[in-house]
Amino acid sequence: MLANNETGVVQPVAEAARIAHAGGALLHCDAVQAAGKMAVDFAALGTDLMTLSAHKLGGPAGVGALIVADHVHLAAQQRGGGQERGGARDGESGGHRRLRRGAEIAAAELGAMAAIADLRDNLERRAMAAVPDAIRSGARPGACPTPVAWPCRA
Repeated sequence: MLANNETGVVQPVAEAARIAHAGGALLHCDAVQAAGKMAVDFAALGTDLMTLSAHKLGGPAGVGALIVADHVHLAAQQRGGGQERGGARDGESGGHRRLRRGAEIAAAELGAMAAIADLRDNLERRAMAAVPDAIRSGARPGACPTPVAWPCRA
């Protein structure tokens, strides 16, 4: 999971991909919660597979995407009919177009998400200053000794 849906913690996926590849493994990244909230660069993360969901990008529920790196070859579990030229099924007709449009809109609005992040960071700093012994259930990178430290006193 690139970004946690409850805590907002962003995991070091690129580092995880390097470790996985060094051991001969593939890495799948669930980027459903991150897409539309932060820049998600499939190539830069170095993952082999990534999932997205249209409804998190303002698109229709029930539509998703599996991004597959060129070097990964998956066997289809179900083949499409003649209208799909015998290929892998794309699910809801036209859903992929609405997912793409939602992604385009979300990408254009990432600046607004940065402003919201600034507000969140300011609130968090003020809350931690007001209650120094508070325990956060998540933290952004660099705030804890390890990226997945939880709970974190920072």
